[in-house]
Parts: sequence; structure tokens; C-alpha cells
Amino acid sequence: MRIIAATNADLQALVREGKFREDLYHRLDLFRVRIPPLRERGEDIIALARRLIERTCRRYGLPVAEIPEIGRRRLLAYRWPGNVRELAHEIERAVVFEGGDLRFDGLAARMAGAAGSGERAASAWLREDFVFPEEGFVLDEAIDTLVDRALAQTGGNVSAAARLLGTTRDFVRYRLKQRQGGK
Repeated sequence: MRIIAATNADLQALVREGKFREDLYHRLDLFRVRIPPLRERGEDIIALARRLIERTCRRYGLPVAEIPEIGRRRLLAYRWPGNVRELAHEIERAVVFEGGDLRFDGLAARMAGAAGSGERAASAWLREDFVFPEEGFVLDEAIDTLVDRALAQTGGNVSAAARLLGTTRDFVRYRLKQRQGGK
């Protein structure tokens, strides 16, 4: 039997601190493969983004969108703390809200907000030329999607997700509770 294990923790440091069993560490440490985080992957980000765009456009039945130079620069400049999962969510958000020219305005707003500009992300990723589909738009589903993505980006941390959404922990908990049948 072979076991493949992955972690983002420094197991050697945890062993030294007495927080991880040394015998288990040596059982697991036969072959070590370090996969660098997305922010260290350079042009791989663009190649991966293109693949995710194709998949997302196919899922929504849309023509494959292009990444202009400004979009490329934004993808490469962002630190991607959520790695590939965060990139996939950003791609989906851009495909849905930005259409065929993926400038990643929401990403730019988050980077600007992190730098202290005070620009709100929602005003950037919900473009003025956004058109509601003829069949309508289910606001509750959109809110649930945003809550899910905020929770995914924050590793399930309700307080951090609420900060990203510009709301309270109680609101996030309420939305989660509503999906579980209101109990």
C-alpha cells in the first residue's frame, strides 16, 4: 500500500515543536515533492487561467473569452493566497460578470483595497454593461454563491468571509442555516 499525503504545513518544524509525531513524519517522508504556490509559478498562471476559462465558458455555453494585456498583468500581480481554487473562482466570476474581455476588474479592486485605496470590489466586478439574462436572475442563489466563495477563500472562516462580503458573521451564519432547512 502506498499513501500520498499533502500538507501546507512545515512538518519538520511541527516535529521539532512536538506538535507532530516524529515516527509518523518518518513514515510519510519517503519521497517529498514540493509544489510551489501559484504566486511563484509565473507564466503558469496564464496557462492555467486559459484552461480554466475554456472549462468555465463551456460549462455556461459561452464563447471562449480572451485575456487582454491588462488582465494578464493583474493575474500575474496578484498573490493568490487561495492558490488554484481562488484562481478558478476568479475566472468564473470574470466570465460571468465581465463577458468576453476578461480584465479581472474585481481582482484589481481587491488588490487596490488591500493597498488601502478604499475602492469597493463589488463596484469593480459588477460592470456597468452587465445585462440580466432574459430568464431572470435568482438573487438568493447569487448571494449563496458569494457566501460559498468567501468561505472557500477564507478556509471556512466565517468572520473573515463576512469581512470580504462587507457584512456580519450573523448574516453569513443565517445564509448557511437557511440552506440547511432553517433549523
